[in-house]
Amino acid sequence: VFNQAAFQAQSDRELTEAVGDFMDCCIVIPPTEIQDTSLLTSLIPFQKKLLHDKLRPSDPKLRLDVKPRK
Repeated sequence: VFNQAAFQAQSDRELTEAVGDFMDCCIVIPPTEIQDTSLLTSLIPFQKKLLHDKLRPSDPKLRLDVKPRK
């Protein structure tokens, strides 16, 4: 997601916004020994929803499931 937005950025401001958007979708896990991996796997659907909600389905340049036109 970040790579797509960064490559499409036309200005420093757009690149900064791309970094902010990327950070909004990040989940930071503190460095610790994980006792129960099911806690981590429960984060996957949550992060996918964050990404889905963040991407505008009407913008084909940012959709992950649409191939670019040639």
